[in-house]
Formats: sequence, C-alpha cells, structure tokens
Amino acid sequence: MQKFVQHDRTLKGKKMKNRICLWISAIIFALSLFGCSVYVTSDDNSKPKDNTALISVKVNDVPAKVNQDGKTWVCTVYGAAQTYEISSVAATPEDSNAVVTVKKTTGSVVLGKTFTTDIIVSKGEESTVHKLTVVYAKDFVLSRVTVDKKLATASEDGLVWTCEVFGVTSEYTINSIEAIPVYNEMDVKVEKISGKIRFGETFTTKITVASKKSTFEYTLNVIYSKDLSLSSVSVNGNAAKPNADGTVWNYNVYGTAAAYEITSVVAIPSDNSATINYEKTSGQIGFNETFTSKIAYTNGTEKRDFTLNVTYSKETTVDTVKELKEGAFEIGDVVTTRGYYSVGDGGQAVYTIQDYDYYLNEYLPFDCRKVGSQLNRIGVEFELIESPVDEWGNHTLANGNIACLFDPENVVAEQYGCVGDGAFDNSEPLVYLFGQRKKGKLTFKKDALYLYPERKKENVNAKYDTEIYKTLVAPYNAYMCGRSSSNQRITMANVDGLEIDGNGATIKIADDGWNKNKMQDMAIINLYRVIRNLTIHDLTLDGNCFTLGAEHGVENHGICWKAGNRSAGGDWNGAPTVADGTVHEIANLEIYNCTFKNLGTSIARNDCGGDGIIFITPTEKCRDINIHHNTFENWGRWCFAIDLGGEGESIENLKFNDNTCIQDENNINEAGRFRGLGWIDFECRLSFKNLEVCRNNVKGCNGFAFNGNTRITENVKFCDNTIERTTYGITAAGIYPYMCEWYYPHIVNLEFSRNDLSKCGSASKLGYSIKNVTIKDNKLPSTNSVISLIRACGEILIDNNEAGDSGIAVGITGFNYPEYYSEADKANERTIITFTNNKFGLKTRLFNEERANDIVDIVMEGNKMSTLDMAYFNSEWEFDVSQLNDNLLGGRPFAVRGATLKGFAPYNYRGIPNGGGLWKEGDVISQDKTRKSVCTKAGYTTIQGELKHCEHDEDWVAGATKNQEVFIVSDNKLYVTLNKGTFGTEAPTHTSGIQLNGDVKLKYLADICKYETIILTE
Repeated sequence: MQKFVQHDRTLKGKKMKNRICLWISAIIFALSLFGCSVYVTSDDNSKPKDNTALISVKVNDVPAKVNQDGKTWVCTVYGAAQTYEISSVAATPEDSNAVVTVKKTTGSVVLGKTFTTDIIVSKGEESTVHKLTVVYAKDFVLSRVTVDKKLATASEDGLVWTCEVFGVTSEYTINSIEAIPVYNEMDVKVEKISGKIRFGETFTTKITVASKKSTFEYTLNVIYSKDLSLSSVSVNGNAAKPNADGTVWNYNVYGTAAAYEITSVVAIPSDNSATINYEKTSGQIGFNETFTSKIAYTNGTEKRDFTLNVTYSKETTVDTVKELKEGAFEIGDVVTTRGYYSVGDGGQAVYTIQDYDYYLNEYLPFDCRKVGSQLNRIGVEFELIESPVDEWGNHTLANGNIACLFDPENVVAEQYGCVGDGAFDNSEPLVYLFGQRKKGKLTFKKDALYLYPERKKENVNAKYDTEIYKTLVAPYNAYMCGRSSSNQRITMANVDGLEIDGNGATIKIADDGWNKNKMQDMAIINLYRVIRNLTIHDLTLDGNCFTLGAEHGVENHGICWKAGNRSAGGDWNGAPTVADGTVHEIANLEIYNCTFKNLGTSIARNDCGGDGIIFITPTEKCRDINIHHNTFENWGRWCFAIDLGGEGESIENLKFNDNTCIQDENNINEAGRFRGLGWIDFECRLSFKNLEVCRNNVKGCNGFAFNGNTRITENVKFCDNTIERTTYGITAAGIYPYMCEWYYPHIVNLEFSRNDLSKCGSASKLGYSIKNVTIKDNKLPSTNSVISLIRACGEILIDNNEAGDSGIAVGITGFNYPEYYSEADKANERTIITFTNNKFGLKTRLFNEERANDIVDIVMEGNKMSTLDMAYFNSEWEFDVSQLNDNLLGGRPFAVRGATLKGFAPYNYRGIPNGGGLWKEGDVISQDKTRKSVCTKAGYTTIQGELKHCEHDEDWVAGATKNQEVFIVSDNKLYVTLNKGTFGTEAPTHTSGIQLNGDVKLKYLADICKYETIILTE
C-alpha cells in the first residue's frame, strides 16, 4: 500500500498586483490632461536626459574620469618620453541632439605639467562648460637593464640603454639580457636575449614594455670594447694591490735586512691579446724607500700607462699595545704585538706606522672621517670635527705618529681591546670595532661573553688628554648615519662585503644596562643607510630583559636597520654616500646560526619591545634577505619585523626559514603577564616578491601580521612550519589573537603546505585578495579558527588537510574581484575550486553583483565532513553525499546549494530532504527504509538550516531588511540578495538575471522543485 503526500508552493497577491498597476496608469493619464510632464521609470532604471551632460570624454581613446560635480574631467595618460602628444579629444553628450565644441583637441603635455581645455555642450539656449585636465604620468620606466648581470646605462630621456662589455677574445658571447620595469605588473619582452659580438661592433635589441594601458619600446645597444685593465701585478711572485681606478699598484714589504731585492715584476693584462712593457722589472731598495716602475699596456691601437710602487719598511715586534704606544717608531715602520693587554690574550696584531693625515684620509672609511663632538647651543644639531684617533684599534704613539692596523679588513674583536670574560666593560671598544668595519671579516673569540653596559661619561674621553666628546652618542653616528641615529650602541653603515663571525660568542646587555640615560637606542647592533653583502653568523645577542623594567626604554632589539636621514651639519649633498651615490639600501643580507634572546624589557605593559630583527622604513632597494637557522628566545614583541614606511615598493627574495622561535614559561613581565605580541610583523606599506617562510619551529606568540597596502605580493611559500600557540596558563599581556592576519596585501601564487598548526588555536586570513593558492597537507587547529580566503580567484586547491575537529576550517568569502583587476582580467577570469581529501568542512559565499555571472569550476571529492555550507549556481558541479559523516547523514542540515547530488539526500528531522541540491524530474531525491521522495518537477530543494551548520532559505516578506547573501524563496523561485537592503511591496517573480526589489538586488538562481514522498510498507 502506498500513500502520497503532495508538496507545492503557490503564488499570492496576483489580484492586488493587477489593481495597483491599473491605478498607476489612471494617475499618469490624469496628470497628462493637466499638462504635467510625466516620467515613467522602466525596468532598466532609465531617467530624463540632461540636455548638456556628457556620457564620456576620451583623450587619444583613453577614457577620462568625471568628478562628483559632473563637469570636471581628468584623464591620466602614460608613456616613456619626456613629452606626450595629444592627437584627439572626443566627448559624447548624453543628449544625442546636443552640440559639443572642444576648444583644444590637440597639443602636448610634459611630465609635471597638465594640458587643460574646455568642452562646451549646447542644446538650444542652454549650454554648459566642462573642464578637462590631462595628466601625464611616466609609467613605462625601466628600473634597470643588465647584460650578463652587468648594468646598462640609460640615455637622458630613458629611451636608449647602452652597456659596454669587455673581454679577452675577438668575439664576446652575450648569454642573458634582463630588463626590470619599475612596476611589477608590467610585461617585459626582449627581442634578442643572447648573441655574439666582435670587437668594435654593437649588438642591438628591442625591449618592449606592456601594461594594462598600452605598450612602449626601448632600444638596448651592447658595445664590445677591448679591455684596457690589468688583472694582476706581482712582485717576486706576491700580489700587489691596485688603487680605486686601477692605474696605480702598490706592494709593501717588510723585514730587518738593510735592503730588499726585487727579482721580478709581472703584470697580466685582462685582455690576453694585449702586450705589456716594463720600465724596470728588478732592483734594490732600503728601509722607507720606494721602487717605482712604469707599465705600458698596448691593446691594438689603444694604450694605457700604469704605475707600480714597491715600499720597504722595517718590522719590529713588541709584547703589548702599551709598549707599542711608548715606542719611538717612525713612519713606514711595521710593528707586531704579541697581545693587546698581555702576551697571548688574542689581541696580537700587525701595525703600520703612519701620520695622522694617513689615518684620517686613507685608513679610516670615508664615512668615519668626521665625528659629532657636541650639540650646538640649541641642542638639536651636532658640531662635526675631523675624527680623532680612536685609541682602541689604532693608537697615537708617544712621538705623535699613528699605529694603524695593517689589515683592517681582517680584524678580531680583541684587537680593539674587547675582553670576552663576562665582566669587562666593552661599551667603548665595540663602538669603534663595528663602526669602522665596511668589508672583510670581523671575528670574535670562541664562545666568549662580551658584557655590554651603557656608555659612561667617565669612559668616553678616558683615552684623550682633552674632553673631545661631550655627549654619549656613538661618535661616528652624526656624520655616518644622520640625525636620526642618536644612539650609543653599535652602529654600522655603508657596508659592502663584510662577514661577522660570532664564533659562538655572546654580546650581552649588562644588568640594568639599557637606556637609563634616555638615549635613542634601538638595538644592540644598529644598521643604517647602505648595507650590502653582509653576513652575520654564530653570534648571540642577549638583551638581558628580565633585569630591565619600567625605567628602561622598550626598544631593546637585536639587529635594527633604518634608512637614516641627512647628516648633522648639512643636507643630503653633504652626507657621505657610497661610490654609486646610493643613500639607502639593504641587500644581500644573510643572518644564520645566531641567537636572539631576552630582548625588550619586563615593563608591565602590552608592548615590551624587543624584536629579534627589525627593518624600519625600508626602501625599494631592500632585497635578497636570508634569515635562516637562527634561534629566537623570549622576545618581547616580534621575532622578525618590517615596520612602517613604504608606498608599495617590492622587496624581492626575502627568506625566513629553518628558525627556532621559543618563549618559555618564564617569559613574563613585571605584572606576571606573558611577554610578546606575535611572531612576524610586516606592518609596512610594501609588497613582496618571492617570499619564503618555511621549516620554522615556533612555540609562544605565533601571530604573523602583514599589511601590504593593497599592493600585489607574488610567489609566497608558507610551508613545513610547526607552530604552537601557548602562554603556559599565564595571562597574556598583548598577544595578537590570530595566526596569519595578512590583512592588506593582494597575494598571487601562494603555497600553504605541510604546516602543523594543530596547536595554534587562532584564525588565518590569507590576504586582502588571493589568486592561485595551494593549501595542502596541513594539520589545522580546531575549526573555530578558520582560514579565510577573500576575493578568491584563479586556481584554489585545498587538498588533504586535517583539522582538530571536522567543522568548517576554510571559508571562501567576499567574492568580488581584486582591486587591481583590469576589465580584461575580469572578462577572462575562471576560478577553479578543488576541495579534496580533507577532514573538515568548507564554507563558500560565491555571490557578488560584480561577479554575478562568473564561471567557477568546483571539484569536491574524497572529503569527510561534519559541516558543509556551500552555494553556487552558474555552472554544473557534483557532490557525492558519501563525503558526509554520520551526523549529517543522520539528519543534521548541510548545504550544497546548486550542486547535483550523487546519492540520496538525507532527510532532516522534519522529513525534508537536506542539501539544497538540483534535481531532474524522476530523480529519487531521498530514500530510507520507510519512505522515498521522487522529483515531479525539476528544480531546487529548499533548506531548513540550523545555527553553526548552514542558514535556512527564507520566504520573501514585504518591507523586510536583509543582509547580503541571504537565500530568498518567492513564487516557487530561489533568489539570493547581492546587497544589504529593504524589500519593496511587490514580491519578485523574475526568472533570470538581477532585479531590484525595494533597494535589494535579487539574483534569480533556480526554480523550486516539487516532489512526492512515497511511504513504503512491507
């Protein structure tokens, strides 16, 4: 026996609707009898024409934008030349019968200037003047062009680039040409990226730069010139050194014999086809004498002369620096010490005896040749004087001569008087030791402990007869780094090619020894201006924070880089800069096997300070940063921070990999609260390209904040990290409540894989928008900590992840386009969402007016879920109900709105099929032992939802206010709201597209299906 229960929905209010339409027609007719103008608003929201309004304005077919007043238009055009030619200005009136007159339709505009004209629209006696401004922005600029990594130079107008290359054979092979645009989103193509060129010939190629607006072409000329330089000069088989321009070579020899025999001079040309002639290749010199020889270089018709100077100096050995300073050594002598304070203490060194002029102008780096002596009477500016001898690494002798370290590029800390016994006050020698290092290698004693108190007034001038320094500011800072560097700690600037080998040693802030004298101290090691090719390894920086409380400044970081500013006493033109004129840059920095511990203070507040590594206001030349295999212990704010500044500049090739970051249960402030804000902080308005954060082990404050200023960040890897969020049961002071809060960057190409975040207990938002992301093989926390994907587009792969429970762990929301998308991007967008083999639920909201017709491919296979809330109707997709766990199969609500279900939809507790799937006539929608439901009219099955599982479908109600993305049933049809608003008085009935109901935009999704439920009996 079978019983049939019929389910259906009916229309209401049709008669009332017809009556209202008749009344509106009558009113319009009556008004027309009395001469009233009547405008009828049609379904397409048409309006009366404005006789003198403009629909569009174009300059060279580039659309202008209109301001709110409707009469002021601005068009921004782009190019690469100094002048932009305007060939046409066209304006289209709203009223096709209006007459448009443009005062100037042609002209030109240069950078920094604007082109303006009036557009007059007339209709009868009415006329309106519209203002048009054309702005020329030069955006087709190449930041650099390289040939085999050698920089090319641009012509004055930037349109032609030239690179001169040298070689040793008649033919030169060009292996690669690279052109880098100023803006990342530009597409650059090089016509020929390789080739061959002979001496005296030019290789020419075209470089095409294309943006979303247009294209431009550059010319690159590569000129092959014969090399007119020497690759090496040797004396008696030992290498001489060239001066800066390579024209003069010097070789210093030392000994105790009366004379030195020169048996051979050999010069090797860079071009092996050149010939070399010597004035002298042998000879003899005595103490303090110089042997000089001319070297004539001939390469074809080209000639060049070089000079070789060989100087012979006397060498003497003494026990200590004290004996060195007491000796009556003469200029040119070489003196070796057996120790610094005592024989064998590690401070032994070789010195060359020179005068002060040599020390100041040849020995000292260019940016250490002036010091800040005292503040002026206003107290804001330093008075600069020529640098006195430091008296730590270099020394004034009793006779007034200066003992300069013979090899300043290879120095150990003990040669500057440092003592690593954990008790000696190293505050003075460390300042000079680091300040003078620009290249070479600085080495510390194995496993030594260098105590680092604050500078003391009684120590600052202890080695001088007069009081030279009247402040505690590190002496070189005012000139070397600028006015913003008024700190007393280790300061370095303009470094290129330096290795700092910590050798297991520790620099430790003394107890109660941070910023009590109210200096502007930022870090133990402060980096300024140009930092290139710097390596720091095997060094521990100990902030000793638990002895530092409320009376100490919180800016107790490990390593800090700042841009700096103008030097004291002068503008930028007076600041010391590197040879190529660069003012600010941090590039090719590597920090590894270092420990950053106990940084910041224990002050009782949220921000206890103390980042392990921090960059402040980085520039566009910040690139190639590799921070790996370090340990960060008990930080007070962040392990790694890039804070403040920027206008979207791109930092390329930043790696933070293989680091261990641990905060233990003793990491508490004076109030007994846990110290720290998070783990990584990019609180800067920058973008990144090739960013890696991989294989890190984190336990403690785990938040990763990322600003980004709505700029595009490309190629991000966040992989293989193990991250645990814990405060050991202690009340937290200021810990940020998230894992990844990437709240303002556009992320393009993200791999988020193999991370163990199961003990994070905090949510993640992976960008202001996301394009192309792989989330794979992760262990995620309980699903109250959702990974949010906003403005998702491109390929979205979520595969083989597991959460602490099986609720919703990933949400895809905010389905509008990324802001940087062009109209072409929008037209070509095809999003693919692949959700496979996961053990948790997914929530999507793929409805937005901007993307109302977007095609999304959805693949859902092999998952196991206890929660599911999805909706999408623009393309066909399938869902196998075997992916549901027993709770959902047993009647808990879920939603796959718009899917075709494979298998039976389970009944809910009211006997209604769950899921919201689409069915064809004759399909068995649901079936159990006692009943089955068969589709009698194709369409969608409505959902009765439940809190925390999925929302139910709501009936349309006149005058009701609804949020965006609410599912509405009316007239046996399903709609979705595309905005928040209030319904009108007439129920919706449209069967396609989007229409307004009140002020709510309703998109039609599907008809409601009808089905019959058949009661089964034995």
